[in-house]
Amino acid sequence: MEETFVRLLEAVKEDNAGLFSQLIDQKKALLSVSFGRFPLLSLCYLYRSTKILRGYEKILSQITQFSPAEEDFLSYKKFRSYAGRCMRLYRKGRFIYPLEMLAVLNETYYLNKVYPYFNKPAGTAEHLEKIYAVLRGKHIKADEKSILLPRNPLRPRQKLLVAAALMLSAILIFVSAYAMDNIRFLTGEGTEKNPYRIAGEVQLIRALEDSFSYCVLTKDITLTQKWTAVDFKGTLDGGGHTIYAEGHTSEGFFKTMSGTIKNTSFDFFVSENVAVPLLAAQNIGTMTGLDVNVKGEGTTEIATALLLIQNAGTLSDISLDIQCDADIHSNSSLFLYQNQGTLSGVTARVLGNFREESAAEVLYFSSLVYQNTGILSDSTLYCEATYMGNADGDAYFAGFAAINSGKIERCETSEGSFIRTDTVDIAGIITTNEATGTLSACINRAEIAQTTSSDQWSPNAAGIVTSNSGAVTDCVNAGVLRAEQKAPSGNKNLIAFAAGICAENIGILSDCQNTGNVFVLAEHYEIYAGGISGINRATLAKSKNSADVYGYSGDRNAYVGGIAGYNTSNSRITGSGSFGLISLEYNSEVQNGYLFAGGIAGGNYGGIHSCFACCTFAYTLNGAGTLRVGGISGLNYGEYSYFTNSVYLDSEDNYYLMQPNLSFGIASIYYQKFTQSIFDEGNNVGATAAETLEEIKSTEVYWE
Repeated sequence: MEETFVRLLEAVKEDNAGLFSQLIDQKKALLSVSFGRFPLLSLCYLYRSTKILRGYEKILSQITQFSPAEEDFLSYKKFRSYAGRCMRLYRKGRFIYPLEMLAVLNETYYLNKVYPYFNKPAGTAEHLEKIYAVLRGKHIKADEKSILLPRNPLRPRQKLLVAAALMLSAILIFVSAYAMDNIRFLTGEGTEKNPYRIAGEVQLIRALEDSFSYCVLTKDITLTQKWTAVDFKGTLDGGGHTIYAEGHTSEGFFKTMSGTIKNTSFDFFVSENVAVPLLAAQNIGTMTGLDVNVKGEGTTEIATALLLIQNAGTLSDISLDIQCDADIHSNSSLFLYQNQGTLSGVTARVLGNFREESAAEVLYFSSLVYQNTGILSDSTLYCEATYMGNADGDAYFAGFAAINSGKIERCETSEGSFIRTDTVDIAGIITTNEATGTLSACINRAEIAQTTSSDQWSPNAAGIVTSNSGAVTDCVNAGVLRAEQKAPSGNKNLIAFAAGICAENIGILSDCQNTGNVFVLAEHYEIYAGGISGINRATLAKSKNSADVYGYSGDRNAYVGGIAGYNTSNSRITGSGSFGLISLEYNSEVQNGYLFAGGIAGGNYGGIHSCFACCTFAYTLNGAGTLRVGGISGLNYGEYSYFTNSVYLDSEDNYYLMQPNLSFGIASIYYQKFTQSIFDEGNNVGATAAETLEEIKSTEVYWE
């Protein structure tokens, strides 16, 4: 975070009016700063910065346009402790406006006072009504001019009387709770209107072991003895309280959860191997409104999943904060091993350093789910992870799911996230999308980087999915992608490849966009770099790349394309467009390498139809490599006809923007004539050159 922003945030947290004024006097524009979703006035309310508010509240209340700064995680966590389930209102990056902050903090009196005078952005009234309904169970009415709150606040004298009564009540409750905590009796009837009230560890154990019908926590509870996992069929409402299970869940908290648990926080601390999931073995009920925090000390070994093995029920509105280092021995994940039910509304933060400790031929690992056969939706992941492999077998890591044969939709990695590996292939959302799997409306903003020094490893990285055999639609990559091989020698049959959406497509890719730059670098491997797909083996349609794609080859072939690095036989790219810079570099005195670059595909063996390319090209030859650059494709394989003595190319209705350093839409053609291999200069079969972008925009194939 920029130094000025750090000092400004420090001033608010410490209510240092002098420092705050000094910074504002130096730069008035700081008044419009918003730390992520938190405008300055909202932060002042959150930290109760009364000295600053006295001087600046009026001017801050009228600001409508905000300048972005990095969101402070501690402020987010503090706000989350007040907001609870209302966090869902701010998942899509909506600002937490000052009036809404007052409502979350339950400053009803002051909210009523300032409401008529404050700026009220669109949606404020609706959010206030939801906040009071969710957090207070009260219905209010608000419009642009006024707000009708449920009741007036107490006057100062009334507050003193109530405070005295509450103090006396608290003393009696404390004495009563202390005595009752160690007996079996619980107050309440076990109904939703009159639930059993749990105020201590012994009561909690009894309630869960006997699956009492409806229970609520009345305070935070710390486990002091070993906990044996139980089957639970009742309802536990945590009321926003926390169960501190630090090191005391030897067999997990639940075995089978077939009831309901909601509005509860769990704090786990791990310092040894996790042989069983910390939260539950199986959920076939409902778990909602949970806030789960896991911190580790030293290196943890994870068997299947850190928190939950199987979900066949409903998991929703889950907040995860996982910070641990781990050795990975088997297919596993940090949250859930297998999702067969519904998983939605997850907000996750994962910080960790992971190591592959397995000789398995294939090993999958993910932040959230190992295998999804159900529905995973509307979730957000912030990830800072490194994962070091051992190069003994194929290893994969993904942000949301390792293997998907179900449905994943509207999931995204947050800006500022990163995943870095060596001999572990990576993707921002999922590793493998199987034939029945669908992936839609997902966004990757994380930096994805794999750098290996192994001479027996094919590095590949993707913003959305490593390998797709199903359907991937409406997905966006905005993160920087990098696959790099640095070994001094290498297996000439290996390749390095990366792409904004999918490293290797064997299914359907459509309506996807890439805005993150793609880099593929290899000293001794072939490379495939594409804005959308590294290698396309099936259908790629209506997708757009607007980022730069860069390929570096030490001494092998390179295929770099705005849409696909390589489009194989019987595959097709249709209705797609590319912008940005296509860049190639070759660095060898040995004539081993051919470099092919195209606005749509580096190499094409299949069909390219109704596409447009508005790319620029740059290349550097430090040696003896052969370069072919085309507006549509760098290399096109043709089918030679013995009867017509001509070459057939499956390419039509494509347009490209002319550049000084390219001559044809298709740069070169390779085909077999009888027993002779022929490598011809290019042509414009199926490709039309345009002098200006306006010409391309006037065609039927162009779209925004």
